[in-house]
Amino acid sequence: MPVLLLTIVAAGLYGALLYLITGAVCSEHAELSPTTLPLPVALGFVALGVGLPAAGANLGSWPKPALRELSVALAVLFGALSFGALMALGMGWAAAVGEVALPPERVQLALARERWPNYMAASFAHIASYGGGALGGAALALHLVLRRWRLRSAARREPAPAGATGATGATGAAPQASSERK
Repeated sequence: MPVLLLTIVAAGLYGALLYLITGAVCSEHAELSPTTLPLPVALGFVALGVGLPAAGANLGSWPKPALRELSVALAVLFGALSFGALMALGMGWAAAVGEVALPPERVQLALARERWPNYMAASFAHIASYGGGALGGAALALHLVLRRWRLRSAARREPAPAGATGATGATGAAPQASSERK
């Protein structure tokens, strides 16, 4: 449960920041875009898209990484998403200025031509964030599974503490490792 809550909070902060930036770039984007969802719905989709795979990857009996490790992974993920969104913002603006990508016709009718680059910049940033969030959720889940596998492998290699019961031979002594490789 802490994994899901942490990812929801991180996604919420990212989504709010995205809406602030794209709203400053093009205030009309939120009302004209067919891809922009109301803020609470968008935050829910991103949070669940990132949080559910991460929480699912944290189920089971394998050792779980500390929340601090997850916090670092989330910071890297949302840092990469932010970078991607800023790059997409610039690419959307440049594509509209060069008339490579233009807004849908209904947006063209509603907005003055000089606002089209701003609209496309905000659209590209949102689309990059949605796609990056979906891929990032899968990458985060894979990261958690691999990290848990490494923790389990490391726990198996550690010697048992003195006095612990475990695999012993008939004499009661733990078997000695052979120096020869088979």
